[in-house]
Amino acid sequence: MALKDKMTLTIEEVKLFLHIDHDAEDVVLQRMLAGAANAAEQYLNHDFGDDPVPEEVEIWIMNRVARQFQRRGEGLHHESFEGHTQIWDAEEYRDLWPYRKFPGV
Repeated sequence: MALKDKMTLTIEEVKLFLHIDHDAEDVVLQRMLAGAANAAEQYLNHDFGDDPVPEEVEIWIMNRVARQFQRRGEGLHHESFEGHTQIWDAEEYRDLWPYRKFPGV
């Protein structure tokens, strides 16, 4: 089962986190939530099998959705921080590192 289908994180929680109190953005947020979960699963190389998805992973997913939502229209793979463009890189995934499985291990 895919990580996005196993996590307990809901669109309502994401909206609360983003201080959104309407439904106009639900379709966009749902797509971003699925995309962030897919990105986490690809990096992690697993979906936790029968184990629950750790809170830290769901928080990472929620934070990624928040960054994408706040910067929608600018592109999903670049962020601007203090005038510098930052590409999603290994540092972006540091909070997922403890849960990553390496192929062949």
